Amino acid sequence: MNPESPEVLERIVRSLGCESIEFPEKLSCCGAGGGVWSGDEAISLGILDRKLRFVKEAGADCLLDICPFCHLQLDQGQKRLKTRYDIPVLHLNQLIGLSLGIKDKILGVHTHMVSTRDIARKAKKARRDLSAGEVE
Repeated sequence: MNPESPEVLERIVRSLGCESIEFPEKLSCCGAGGGVWSGDEAISLGILDRKLRFVKEAGADCLLDICPFCHLQLDQGQKRLKTRYDIPVLHLNQLIGLSLGIKDKILGVHTHMVSTRDIARKAKKARRDLSAGEVE
């Protein structure tokens, strides 16, 4: 990964009126990469469980991904875990779309396994705040 990539993503998130928070192993694998998911589901879900625990402890409202494999793992994988995290997951394109006022059904966020209803409302509020000049 390009060392500047995380900073670019952080800037995009902030420009949309959202906040990116830090948590342990933020940029580490979600458990789907490198064939882990298809090779050993138990290991894959263990990695996911650890990551989601860190996210929950950090108080994140949702997870943002840029990889389709991560998206499937982070969203659908939550339903396979014993612990109920219920952390909504958005792909970067969906967050941008919500921030631009595109309806959530057009963006497909209503099809996620973990409900995105609350996060879609927050994204709409952030858009309104940006329009009103309340966010830098």
